[in-house]
Amino acid sequence: MQAYAFVKEHFDILFSHIVHNAGGVIKTIGDAVMAVFREPVNAVRAAFELKISVNRLFDQKGQKKENYGLRVSISNGTALIVNMNDVLDLFGTTVNVSARIIKFSEKDSVAATPGITENKEVREFLMREGIVIKSLNEKLKGFTGLNRIEVLSPKSKWFFRIKTE
Repeated sequence: MQAYAFVKEHFDILFSHIVHNAGGVIKTIGDAVMAVFREPVNAVRAAFELKISVNRLFDQKGQKKENYGLRVSISNGTALIVNMNDVLDLFGTTVNVSARIIKFSEKDSVAATPGITENKEVREFLMREGIVIKSLNEKLKGFTGLNRIEVLSPKSKWFFRIKTE
């Protein structure tokens, strides 16, 4: 029962921040969530709020975070929305790219595509919050050539501690 309560609290936190930032939950996949946002800055804000809140949850529960980190990836573009048996799902390159770049997100960072970080409102948010962009050029399964991936990380290692207190 304790594990179920923890997972429920985990999803409550994720859903709350997604909705609070004008996003919509498409579906859950194991302990993961697929969500959509109209504005890139809302997705980025939600991503860091999720990380902060999940860190807080782990602190409250006395859980070790060394091997845990909420991985978040954000991509922008079009996707095909399919409704099958009253369940929504997304398909397309945008979804595939996001699934491929998530491995570059670490416990305190978010992986994003250049279309996200080139957005003016996102840039302003990152500057205001002290979040830096590290660009990587990586080969992604199913895509040709090198692909630019942006890893968004707080300048300060205390970012998550300060925001959660």
